[in-house]
Formats: sequence, C-alpha cells, structure tokens
Amino acid sequence: MATIKAVRKLGMLKAASTDWLIVDMTVMLKAVAHPTDSRLLEKSRQHLVKLPEDNSLILLQSYNREAPRIAKQIGRFARAKQFRRMKRWLRTLKSMVGRGVSRHRRCTLRKSSASRKARPGRRMSVAGR
Repeated sequence: MATIKAVRKLGMLKAASTDWLIVDMTVMLKAVAHPTDSRLLEKSRQHLVKLPEDNSLILLQSYNREAPRIAKQIGRFARAKQFRRMKRWLRTLKSMVGRGVSRHRRCTLRKSSASRKARPGRRMSVAGR
C-alpha cells in the first residue's frame, strides 16, 4: 500500500485506477529442509562443544566422530522406515547431548566455586573428575 500511495503523490496514478486491483499471489516453492530431532541434536552438540573453548574449559568427550555419523544414520533409518532402529539411535544421540550439557554445567559450577576459593599461586583443576 505504501508504494501505491507514493505513486499517487507523484501524480503517476489516478485515484480511479486504484478502485479495483488485481494482485498476483503466486509463490515459487522452495526446497525447505524441515528440522528433525537428529539435526537439532547435532547442532546443539556442536554448540556445546564450542562453549567450553570460549570459556577455557576442557571437555573430555565431545563425540565429534560418532555423533555426526549417528545423525546421518538416523536419517537413513527414517527414510527406510526402520523406525525402531531410528528411535534407538536417536536415544543414543540424546544421551550424548545430555552428557555434554551436564558436563558443561558441572565444569562451569566447579570453575566458579574454584575461582571464589582460589588463592594466589594455587592451581585450579577443571577437567578432573
């Protein structure tokens, strides 16, 4: 509507011409990739792996080799209609991400409590169990 008003102000369009409009609403379809659980879990795992690097924490297990392969395999199982296998591997992927979340939470809590207790010249152990 703003463009029609602008054209009217310039005097390029008569008021009577806008009484009746034909609007073309055709839309080109795009290849929309719908997010699946495995893709979302893999993205969240990747973000979890990047967080400790930014906060100078050490993650013992990042599942960088296993998790992407499992995420792809889940998609293959879904395509082949092997839903029980897919659910089993999805559960495995969820537990990997869950371990990463709990490990990150534990490390940040340990680091914050250690920084309060830290004295000059004392080393902090963040990666230990």
